[in-house]
Amino acid sequence: MIKNLRHVALEVDNLNQAIKFYEALGCVLQSRDIEEGEFISALTGVKRIILETCKLNLAGVVRIELIHQIRPRKMTLRRISKSSRNMGHISLTVDNIENVMKLLIQEGASKHNQIVVSENSHSVHAVRAYHCYLYDPWGNIIHLAEDMN
Repeated sequence: MIKNLRHVALEVDNLNQAIKFYEALGCVLQSRDIEEGEFISALTGVKRIILETCKLNLAGVVRIELIHQIRPRKMTLRRISKSSRNMGHISLTVDNIENVMKLLIQEGASKHNQIVVSENSHSVHAVRAYHCYLYDPWGNIIHLAEDMN
């Protein structure tokens, strides 16, 4: 059985810039490492792969792992996935969606859509909230949601 969510991994081109971006969201840098050798090659299926990674804590509960592939340069980890993307999105509940959007855009994010309001028409379990999607500077989707009282 599942015990918890271990981490969400995002592939980025610039680890220093990515750390700054996700720290602006409130993440706290936990560790930064170079990962290589037999284990990481066996796990990814890519011979002699070298990754620079860091782990960030978000609200003390969720861990985000940022991955920058050092070698081989021409092949990204996304190619080992069965689709062209590693994941759908990270969804974050925020206290003020407009303020967080402005902050992330200042840090290099771009908007996918305007803020939209969810009623419960799309799902009987939906919570009324404001929602929007943004792209981080590496194309990963960040879903912001602010619950309506």
